[in-house]
Amino acid sequence: MARQEKGGFRPPPLGKILWKCPSCNTFNAADAGTCKKCGAAKVEDAAIAGATFKPIDDSERLNQDQKAVEKVLREEK
Repeated sequence: MARQEKGGFRPPPLGKILWKCPSCNTFNAADAGTCKKCGAAKVEDAAIAGATFKPIDDSERLNQDQKAVEKVLREEK
């Protein structure tokens, strides 16, 4: 499920944790067969759209770190 990788903890894909009810838009646990709010049955493609696990490489991580440092420096001025 969740993995420890270079750069820190990476949570599992959101679609493996939650699904969104197509009837009432309520988020439900992945193992729930019916919606906790309206009772609608879970459909197989009810996972969160676009929720995928994409590890970032070192160059992307460096770019994010540089942006964070620049933001902090701007806020200090």
